[in-house]
Amino acid sequence: GEEQTKRINLLHFPALKESGFSSFLKKCLETGDSNKTEVKYASKWGRSFWAIAHVAPLKKDGVVKGALVIATDISDRKAMENDLRESEIKYRNLFENANDAIFVAQDGMIKFLNPSVERITGYSSDEIVEIPFADLIHSEDREMVIERHMKRLEGKRLPSTYIFRVLNKEGRIVWVQLNTVVITWDSQPATLNFIRDITQEKQLENQLRQSQKMEAVGTLAGGIAHDFNNILGIIVGNTELAMFDIPKWNPAQENL
Repeated sequence: GEEQTKRINLLHFPALKESGFSSFLKKCLETGDSNKTEVKYASKWGRSFWAIAHVAPLKKDGVVKGALVIATDISDRKAMENDLRESEIKYRNLFENANDAIFVAQDGMIKFLNPSVERITGYSSDEIVEIPFADLIHSEDREMVIERHMKRLEGKRLPSTYIFRVLNKEGRIVWVQLNTVVITWDSQPATLNFIRDITQEKQLENQLRQSQKMEAVGTLAGGIAHDFNNILGIIVGNTELAMFDIPKWNPAQENL
């Protein structure tokens, strides 16, 4: 075993020792078992590449005398795995830090969710996966949301974005805007949903609507007062003219 290790170390692969391949090979020679491992090679020319090394001990008279090592270059696969890993990290960061609530709905339940779902509903992730999604919807909006969800799963074309009310854990109404698409989850139809809390916008909208109503009432009242003043002006003017024509001793003078 020592001789074989020396021979490998004498090759132009200085990275073998750092990768732990020498100890791996030694173990295979000691046990006499075939095995494989991933190892990073560094060639004589400084090029590094990943390979999967298959080690098969060679025996003579039942004694291990050496090993056959077949190394297959898997650098491209490792590069793809690394790119995929980086991509998964980026999308996970986007998913977990998104301000919008993102979740997968299937069979009336929430199957997968990001932290914003907890923030909007007030339920923990462990609690919410046990609650039928319909129970989170305001009773006046529940039928509409469920009907659209079922029709969408049936392949019918519906608006992908609409607004409804959610009841959070404290029973408070939360206005949300839903954007949803049909997907396949665990080989079954499901919907991927993006929910945005628009409660504050709704409150501002209601305040604006109330302000506009008050403004309209004020405008109407001002117009009525102006018209009424015009009528009163005519009445008062004609009354004063009549008073000039009637003697002061006449009882009509006091009435006027």
